[in-house]
Order: sequence, then structure tokens, then C-alpha cells
Amino acid sequence: MTIQKRHYWESLKINHLGDWEFVGIRLEKDYPYNPKQVYYSAHYPVNWTEEQIRRWGKVEKYNETHLVVYVPKPKNSKMSC
Repeated sequence: MTIQKRHYWESLKINHLGDWEFVGIRLEKDYPYNPKQVYYSAHYPVNWTEEQIRRWGKVEKYNETHLVVYVPKPKNSKMSC
């Protein structure tokens, strides 16, 4: 493996802090714009996969209105239950 390829694959390792991670909520397209899906970001794959998308009815919520997201320590990734 060349040094350039090795550097590329090492840069994909998920062991670095300070990355931007987010949770996106997709709303229905018509009023009253209720939540439809939740998207959990990840380093890769670049395209959304089924493992990163949850239906609103299947995610944990507080008071049935607020999404609950767990952040493990010491890493910066998010987990859904």
C-alpha cells in the first residue's frame, strides 16, 4: 500500500474528536409539519443508510415531543435507542 493510500484510510478512522455531528429531523411536507424521520450523522458512509434513519414513531422521546439523543463518553458519536 502506498503512503498516500495508507494516509487516506487512516484518516477515515473514527477516533478523532472535534468533528461536527448532528441530528436532523425531517418534517412532513404539509402543515402542521409534524416530525416524520430522524437522521443521525456519521463520518461515513457519505450517503444516508437505513442504520442512520429512524421513523419518528420509533425513536425515544421526552414528553412525546422532544427527541432523546445519547452521547457516549469520551467519543463524540450519538446513539439512538
